Amino acid sequence: MGSSIQQMYFAINHPTTPAGKMSDQFKLPPYIEGYFYRAKATLQPSGTATTSSQVLKITVELVTTRYEVTSSILLGSNAQWDIPTTFVSNSTNANAYAEKFQNGTIKLGFGE
Repeated sequence: MGSSIQQMYFAINHPTTPAGKMSDQFKLPPYIEGYFYRAKATLQPSGTATTSSQVLKITVELVTTRYEVTSSILLGSNAQWDIPTTFVSNSTNANAYAEKFQNGTIKLGFGE
């Protein structure tokens, strides 16, 4: 999931890519061991003074269990995360999206 979001960001961030929106319906199973799962993400500064990159932390939880896992990916300073979005694995339209604006800002999030 993280690598797909990062690839989407890099593709839309390319100087030859015009402003617009793209999305990716992950090729992920709707259930793991019979449980559906949810993912949420937060974007934070990388914490190093020498770079303007940001870290997107993605937390995935198996619903009705106490199991969760977190992964992190690096994005550029022009990335923004659409905060209240949640990925729900058993939704038929679950996806992630990236939208590039004229000023170069790239808004990412989970969609339905």
